[in-house]
Amino acid sequence: MTQANATTLPSRAEIDDRYKWKLEDMYPTDDRWEEDFSAARRLVEQFPRHRGQVTASPERLLEAIRAYEEIQRRLEKLYVYARMRSDEDQAVSKYQAMSDRAQGLHVQAESVMAFFVPEILTLDEERLAQWFVELPDLRRYDFFLQEILRQKPHRRSPEEEELIAMAGELAQAPANIFSVLNNVEIRFPTVRDEAGREVELSHGRYISLMESRDRRVRQEAFSAMYDTYASSATRWRPASTPE
Repeated sequence: MTQANATTLPSRAEIDDRYKWKLEDMYPTDDRWEEDFSAARRLVEQFPRHRGQVTASPERLLEAIRAYEEIQRRLEKLYVYARMRSDEDQAVSKYQAMSDRAQGLHVQAESVMAFFVPEILTLDEERLAQWFVELPDLRRYDFFLQEILRQKPHRRSPEEEELIAMAGELAQAPANIFSVLNNVEIRFPTVRDEAGREVELSHGRYISLMESRDRRVRQEAFSAMYDTYASSATRWRPASTPE
């Protein structure tokens, strides 16, 4: 079944498995995701022990970098899995909630670790070069450290970095809300393809219809999509409040 000749959109259950993501390679079960989420949260909660010690010695710097790296790696895996599960079907609230939790933990981590980069910025090039000699394992992070030091003139204080990090979840809210509206709530009408058959418009089908050689098809697809957005904007526009 192709997108161009199907009247209605197939459900996910009707799609052949070979066209689906194999997210089990990331986490075989949702329970494993939950276990990793709990482990990542513990690492985030433990990170403040590095405050004031990041540049105390090359050993302390290496330890802090590895802890930072492990947290970032786990957070990225947690978020990607949950978000991709949610993207499979955004009407499934379970995975939307998991995605929100992963994003919330990321915001918490950025806030908790806000002191990390500013402390590294107190290093000078000569001392860092000497530390590479004293502790060769640290040289693995040469590029990582140089990139931080390169941005030194543009960095904010730990307090400012923490404040910005705390606002991260709020800043993402409009995009998350639009994603649900755009992918779940809004339903597009049917349009006629080049053979005159009625097909239900979707984001995926829109591109192929807009690439049609038939001007009528392109016009119908364009009008159907953006007329739907216009009517949806009117429907969901907040009621004006009395002055």
